[in-house]
Amino acid sequence: MTDAGIGTFCTLAEWTVRPGNEDAFVSAWAEFARWTAENQQGAMTGMLLRDTSEPLRFISFGPWKDRDAAEAWRQTHQFQESFVRFRELCSEVRPQSLISVATSESRE
Repeated sequence: MTDAGIGTFCTLAEWTVRPGNEDAFVSAWAEFARWTAENQQGAMTGMLLRDTSEPLRFISFGPWKDRDAAEAWRQTHQFQESFVRFRELCSEVRPQSLISVATSESRE
């Protein structure tokens, strides 16, 4: 274990996409992630994952430089508009705020 990354503020969301909306959801999320990376100070790398055993379930994850940056992002008009679209495409959306408490490092 290492102390690197301990205390990093992260956003995470669990998404259950309505059947038939998978491609539209991935496209909308990717566009939103690009906008976030280009326009939101403090945003770091975002990632969208798809569950291999439940293909309608997705998880998005992204670290932030600090909590204030993420909170400011959530207050933007673009964030609010995007979530209206996501809620149309999904039957369930569960956004979360997290802070890292432990990490591991590669031995390669």
